[in-house]
Formats: sequence, C-alpha cells, structure tokens
Amino acid sequence: MSRANKIVYVYNGDNVEDDKYFEECDRIEEEIFKKFDKYLYVKLYVDSDDGELIKKYDELIESHNRKIERNIGLSLISPIELKTEENVYDYTLWFDVKCVCQLVMSNNYMYEDMDINLDNKIYKLQPIQGIKSLKGVYRSIMPYDIDYIGNLKANLKVSREYELDTEYTLIKKYAYVYDLINNEMDPIYVERVKTIDELYTTKIRM
Repeated sequence: MSRANKIVYVYNGDNVEDDKYFEECDRIEEEIFKKFDKYLYVKLYVDSDDGELIKKYDELIESHNRKIERNIGLSLISPIELKTEENVYDYTLWFDVKCVCQLVMSNNYMYEDMDINLDNKIYKLQPIQGIKSLKGVYRSIMPYDIDYIGNLKANLKVSREYELDTEYTLIKKYAYVYDLINNEMDPIYVERVKTIDELYTTKIRM
C-alpha cells in the first residue's frame, strides 16, 4: 500500500475537551492493559452520505468497544449490493471508510521486550468466513502498513460455474464481509471521527 500522509499531532493542555479525551484514553488503556500488553487504536471516518451506513457503523463500533476483550477484529460493512451476470471477473470493493491506526503499548511490554520488531507494525483486512451470499467469490487478505491513512478496499475474484444466464447477488448491501485485525491479533479500540480533518490530526498526551 502507499505510504501515509503526514499526521499532525496537537495538544492543548488547557482545553476542557482535550482533558476529557485524554481521561477517556486513560480509562480505555487501564481496562485493556489488565489483560493485554498492547492494542491497536483505530480512528475511522465513514466517507459516505449514506445515513444508514453511518448508523450501522456507530452501532457496530459501540458494540465492539464494549466487548473489546473478546472482539479482536472490527467488522467492515459493504456499502453496496454487488450483482453480476458474468462468470469470471475481478472486482475492487471500496468500503467507503478511511482510517488511521496507532499501536499503543504498555510500559510493561516495552520493558519486557526491548527487541520488538517495529517493521512488523501492520494491520490487515481478513475475510469473514461462512457468508452464504459470497458463493463463488475469492477474497484475498489485504495488508496495510500501520502508518497508512486512506481508503480501505478489498480485491475480489468471482468464479461462477452455475446459473450463467441469471443475475446473482454476490454481496448484500450492509453485509459484514471483512474484519480489520492487527497482525498479531491484539485487541482493537475504535473511534469514529465525524470529519476528515479529525482523521489527519491525532491528539497526543505530553
């Protein structure tokens, strides 16, 4: 994948909103670090005017974060219904979401493993198995560098050997078809930002 645009880090120590943000980050980390040494922090922007899609992501993210100890991956939603009459073809499914990720490590992890492989900081889109509507569709794993900022997509290869004269629904709209996971299967905390500017500006505690 292409490299990320530069992230701007900001900190306004006297800002009440920032203080609440940092307090929430502390609370999140305290809960996660009870059982894990690190986690993937994901800021996600739904790049769509589809109110139903945005609502579904809000519900999904809330449910995911509430069960963060069990939900390793974040499910991604297909923004379209994909149909075809063709037997074989390649297709790129754009998820209409942009994201930026940051690997957050506890102090214990850093002290215990000073030889951490920083080049291994990647995440990937992993196909969700067992979806009936995806018969005849091959979905590849999509790796992303940890510092990538931009649109998420997945490459699909369709191979139909049945009902060639009829239109077939490959993916239903709003179906969960991929999981965003950390390469080392760490827990993931997700924040949906409401503007594109928020995605490219990351607050950092000093």
